[in-house]
Amino acid sequence: MLPLGGTNANLQIDEALKATLSADAASRPAAVKVTVDVAAEKLVCAASVPQGSSVEEVFEALAKLLEGGVPCLALVCLVGSEKNACEEDWALVAWTPSDSPVKLRMLCASSRSTIRDAFSDFRFKEYTATEIDEVSLPNFMESTRVRTSKDRHAAMTQEEIDQAEVRSQVAKEQAAAPKMLAGLAALEVRLQPSFEESIGALLAGIDKRLAVLAQLEGPSGEEIAGQVLEDVGDPGDLKGKLPADKPGYVVLPVQAGAEENGRKLLMLSWTPDDSPVKARMKSSTFKASVVDHLRRLGGETELIFAEATSEDELTSALSKPEPAAAEATPDTSASPAKAAAEGPRRPAGGMALPGMGAGGSPIIPKMGALRKTGATGYSPSRPSDAPESASPLFNEKEKTSESSVFAPEASASSPAENKPQAEAAAPAAADAFAGELSLEELQDPKIWKSKGVNAGERETYLSDDVFVNLFGMEKSAFAKLPKWKRDNKKKEHGLF
Repeated sequence: MLPLGGTNANLQIDEALKATLSADAASRPAAVKVTVDVAAEKLVCAASVPQGSSVEEVFEALAKLLEGGVPCLALVCLVGSEKNACEEDWALVAWTPSDSPVKLRMLCASSRSTIRDAFSDFRFKEYTATEIDEVSLPNFMESTRVRTSKDRHAAMTQEEIDQAEVRSQVAKEQAAAPKMLAGLAALEVRLQPSFEESIGALLAGIDKRLAVLAQLEGPSGEEIAGQVLEDVGDPGDLKGKLPADKPGYVVLPVQAGAEENGRKLLMLSWTPDDSPVKARMKSSTFKASVVDHLRRLGGETELIFAEATSEDELTSALSKPEPAAAEATPDTSASPAKAAAEGPRRPAGGMALPGMGAGGSPIIPKMGALRKTGATGYSPSRPSDAPESASPLFNEKEKTSESSVFAPEASASSPAENKPQAEAAAPAAADAFAGELSLEELQDPKIWKSKGVNAGERETYLSDDVFVNLFGMEKSAFAKLPKWKRDNKKKEHGLF
């Protein structure tokens, strides 16, 4: 029985072994056999092979020193085994014959980390052998060489090869795709020189009726490029100068009013209806980063924001919106108390859901804010000192009464109560287009939008004959189809 505690005991390195391997390169042995001294609980040098022979001959000499049933470690200098091998390159061979005691075999194998730590100046290549004929230079070189994809495929089935290639291709596509982070966090767009040059020319000639059209370019569409547009005094002058099938950003100066100081720039988000959905989403994703770069390049210049999806919306009125708080960089000088009151910062592209506060935090009534209103029902109560707008979730009494939310015995509204609402909704229904349109008119956004056509039901405005010829069925039968089938058929005819 071994007196050592466990198979991972931290054995000490014998001083003689340290001296042997710490000597000058010229006086070191070519190989050293290291065994476990059970009594002293140390790793000791049991034998060595002197220099003067080739590496292959050293392995042959080492094989003769190994004993069956007695595990050990062997260190072999690899100078001459490879073209770039030097005195610090060594082989660490674990000799663990199958007929040796299990505990001693495991103890010896686990001592490799002790050897690596004690001789940290050496670069070890580890190798395990259980048979004498495995202790040779060719076997060592074959086992420790760097494996190529061809080597890995040679040991795999065709199905495993196909799966590996698919995973490799997916990894390449993911690396080239836009980086979408959790929470829609703003991504950093890379600037091409043309963008900075164009913005510089715009700021230098702010009175020369110039504008800059910035668009996402590059192999992965994550670089922003810019070009100068001439003879642009206001957004109305952009008609005919913007691409109809590609989104982008337009930056142009805004004339300051008589009571206003400083310069202003309008950043117009151009997202035409005919542009691909994916391109519009990417443009929205990188918008916050583009705004940050504009603020850096513009210095004290104030930014205002607007959006347009068609040339009909390009009017001088776009240059007069209020600064967009959602696009502005948060004021880092605000006090911590104010920041805590406003709640967490909403990520770029995010929006507050109904019932959420300005910062996106849910509005939850406190335990003391409920009062009993009957046998079992409860309704919210507002503290006497709370402002009227403290809880917008419960302020809209015309939409939801207190008893209808919290009292289970509340009854439905009477017809007399619903009559004013129906009368108010009547004018809106009267404005909806009730006629028929041709397929070409329903495919043109300018036409069907101007007539107030519901975008999701454009096919219903076709005449019955045209509808049957187009979809091969009556409108009533089409309406019974699953939504995904209806959408696919509408996409085929440009009605989705």
